[in-house]
Amino acid sequence: MKSKKCYNGMSNNKCQEILKFIKMNPGCNVKYISITLNIPYSTVKYYVDLCSNEKMIKRCYTSKFIKLYDKDYSSNKIINTIPKEDYIINKLKNNQLYTQKEIIILTKFPQSTVCRLLKDLINNSIISTTINDNKIKYYIK
Repeated sequence: MKSKKCYNGMSNNKCQEILKFIKMNPGCNVKYISITLNIPYSTVKYYVDLCSNEKMIKRCYTSKFIKLYDKDYSSNKIINTIPKEDYIINKLKNNQLYTQKEIIILTKFPQSTVCRLLKDLINNSIISTTINDNKIKYYIK
């Protein structure tokens, strides 16, 4: 039943228009598509959900948005789409010691998010802390 609904949705002109737009504008989001194509937000979201469930598009989660890409778009071109924890770990690999404030600046994540992620990474024994110049610094174990 679901696949029939999806198939009928995919043959819809609006759906085809949205898919074409995503292919021509990689990294766009639902709001941008809605405004640019002058299609109601709820309609765009409905078709994006259908296309995503059918693996016709890729959704990439960033710190602020869900970016949309064509299914054939090369994943190595997608920026800032790795999980936030991995993003922090990769930043810590580049330079062994960072303060929480430096991590916030590097990642551009909100302070509450960085605080929560650091706590989780410490609890999972992935990173550790040290005191350096009277500041708590984080590093990979």
